[in-house]
Amino acid sequence: MIWTRNAEIDVIWDKFQPTLETLRKQLNAALGRSGFNPTLHSDSRAEARPTSTLEWQEWEIPREADAKWPDAAKQAHTDWWQQRIARQKEMDASIAATPASSARTTPTSL
Repeated sequence: MIWTRNAEIDVIWDKFQPTLETLRKQLNAALGRSGFNPTLHSDSRAEARPTSTLEWQEWEIPREADAKWPDAAKQAHTDWWQQRIARQKEMDASIAATPASSARTTPTSL
């Protein structure tokens, strides 16, 4: 693994994040997913909800859409993954273009 000092990564992340967040919310809404995991919430009185109804976070979105999903969900899913892959490709290209002198093999110590 190479650690890099590449400020452009944050710029790329920030460029894509609003679109990805909007699409994630559209996907969750189209699937009727909402709310949060009460076990992660500080209010111990929260009622448990089935995990199938909880809103997906970015890292939970499946790679493949379910054939039973409504068209709006399938479209939001496709659009989300296209943007997610585009962001990663742009970040990868930026890292590849970073001069070797900016790369590190170990993280900076504080």
